[in-house]
Amino acid sequence: MYDIESFRLREEIVRERKIALVIVAIVGLLIVAIYFASSELINKANKKEEARIKSLSAKEMKFDSIMLIYEHNAKMEELANEMKLSSPIK
Repeated sequence: MYDIESFRLREEIVRERKIALVIVAIVGLLIVAIYFASSELINKANKKEEARIKSLSAKEMKFDSIMLIYEHNAKMEELANEMKLSSPIK
């Protein structure tokens, strides 16, 4: 009787260990899946941020070049006005 009872206990322990191992494996796979999903989301967010920064940089460069043109035109107008004022022909 003792041998049969101990055999059943061992079978039950082995079965419980297998169940625990399966649960641990599933939890581990979930953790890995969550890690990869979150890293993928982070990568997408970083790419969007980089694109936004590049877009802003391009807009700023365009704005800066327009401002340089306006400044250049203003200086040219100033020079033209100075030349008109200082010209000997009146």
